[in-house]
Amino acid sequence: MSLAYPVKKIKIKEVFGLKDLPVFVGAVLQTGNLLFRAPLPGSLTKTEIDEWACAADGDGRTYIVWKAVNPEGDSLVVQPWNSHYCFEVSPA
Repeated sequence: MSLAYPVKKIKIKEVFGLKDLPVFVGAVLQTGNLLFRAPLPGSLTKTEIDEWACAADGDGRTYIVWKAVNPEGDSLVVQPWNSHYCFEVSPA
């Protein structure tokens, strides 16, 4: 099965409260399949949660990495700053 979205490698730039996860400044993560659509874009999602990280890809696009509690994905997800879509994320 192929992914409908391109796989991106993102690098963590800042961490705000995420603990006990493979998320630290300088960590490189890889995006995966689409999991769900969040009610807010990434730039506003960060205002609704206490624990998240900021990341960027090689093209300069900004992302938020956060622990989602969602029926479609109860795990760490990556969400582009200007998008509602949340994707799987794993160590690269």
